[in-house]
Amino acid sequence: MVVSDLNTNQKDSCSIFGNLNVLDKDATRQYLYCLTPRSEIVSDPNVKTDSLCAGILDIVWRSNLGERGHLQTSPLQTMVSISCFIAL
Repeated sequence: MVVSDLNTNQKDSCSIFGNLNVLDKDATRQYLYCLTPRSEIVSDPNVKTDSLCAGILDIVWRSNLGERGHLQTSPLQTMVSISCFIAL
């Protein structure tokens, strides 16, 4: 998969959240990425096209006391149809 980060300002490539990466204790943030299958996956007849692994979500953070937190998911699957490949 090819990943495009959609969380930056196109004009100056800065984060839409600003330079400071600190959140209040009750704050949330949503990030947006575009996943596109690589051309070799699309053209390979041996690839099962109904489900592809999109990757693993791996989140690491530090608390205000410096303690490290970590969350990692199992492989994320995405449903893909042949029409999606043709549109690319």
